[in-house]
Amino acid sequence: MEQEIKEGQQEVKLKERSFVRRLGRFALIAVIVLATLVAFVNIAGPQYLKWVDRYEEAKYKKVYDQYIEAQKNDTYGGKTPEETFDLFLEALKKNDAELASKYYIIDNQEKKFLKLKEYLVRDGSLNKSVIYFTDVRSKGKKICHDLDNERAGCNFEYIYITTEDSESLILGTNDRIFIPKGSEGSKMIDLKLNPYANIWKVVQP
Repeated sequence: MEQEIKEGQQEVKLKERSFVRRLGRFALIAVIVLATLVAFVNIAGPQYLKWVDRYEEAKYKKVYDQYIEAQKNDTYGGKTPEETFDLFLEALKKNDAELASKYYIIDNQEKKFLKLKEYLVRDGSLNKSVIYFTDVRSKGKKICHDLDNERAGCNFEYIYITTEDSESLILGTNDRIFIPKGSEGSKMIDLKLNPYANIWKVVQP
């Protein structure tokens, strides 16, 4: 009986030693792996970050080059602000939402097309826009800036006095504001030069 107990204790000790050896080997492997990872991060990490930076820079440059190329190839606009304004107004009179939207700067064309199309579906025509811009074109005052460089821009604004009480929708909300008779109102349009094609484009509204 005593012999069996000793043998059992011996077996337990052997298993403990075996476990410790395995644990030691595992710890050694873990240390080696960790050291390898640290070395990789220290050596390859900065190179990877540089690669990411170069990739992002190349991607941005590609998008920018495409944007500039699109501006160079843009043919929708006149050589003067007035010419573009007239072309834009003529497209509105024809209820041609797609053509009218092309006279906007490239950045705004898609959303302006959707907005004009919405007006066309809702009202059956673009007559409200025609009335608005006809007032600006015929009665508005023109103010320009930076005409000697690529940041050239012009604004036509028609300031008027309201003849009756009205309500106006606050831009970007569903709220309305009351406008009493005799208030000062304003209608306007902004245009800017596309220096790559040397044509004028509508910016807003």
